[in-house]
Amino acid sequence: MGVTDRRAREFQRREDDILKASFELFVEKGQDTVTIDMIAERAEVGKGTVYKHFAGKNEIFARLALNSGNRTLSEMLEIDPSLPVIVQMKKILRLIWDNAVSDIKTFAFVRHCEAYLTVDDLNPELAEEVNALFLKKKKVILFLIERAIEEEIIKDEPIENISAITTGFFQGVIDQIIHGEVEPSEELFNLFQDVLLKGLR
Repeated sequence: MGVTDRRAREFQRREDDILKASFELFVEKGQDTVTIDMIAERAEVGKGTVYKHFAGKNEIFARLALNSGNRTLSEMLEIDPSLPVIVQMKKILRLIWDNAVSDIKTFAFVRHCEAYLTVDDLNPELAEEVNALFLKKKKVILFLIERAIEEEIIKDEPIENISAITTGFFQGVIDQIIHGEVEPSEELFNLFQDVLLKGLR
């Protein structure tokens, strides 16, 4: 391994350490409370090193949200496109549900990252990554909705409206779980899926 490769690996390792420390602190203390100094101390690097990787907390939010979103997108793209569209829809609902409820604190944190994120304040490359990921995920969902309409599985309504209702319904149920008003369970998932899909028919 050459010197350049070794430096690149060390740079990436430090960035990973910073992201891990940031994630732990944000979950423990909340995004508003955590400072760059606290992140540097937890990651065992200098404050200047954090700024070599990220201009500020907004860029850290972006990278954490991207890492999570890219994992979810990869899992979505692994679903066999030759399956009936209703099966694909159910698999995506199950995937997103499982990712949320398996670690609800992490999921809530990523939601907060996305909410706190200001794309206009990111460097152009990072902003482009964020926008590209959003469009890729949206494209997968809209394509499935379009196919479901064509196959008369769901109502022939504007695709964006169906996407908005589906997203809002899901987020509403997850918010109830996050706030401890209902416990996640197989029964709750089945009811959520049945009400959603029957409502769209």
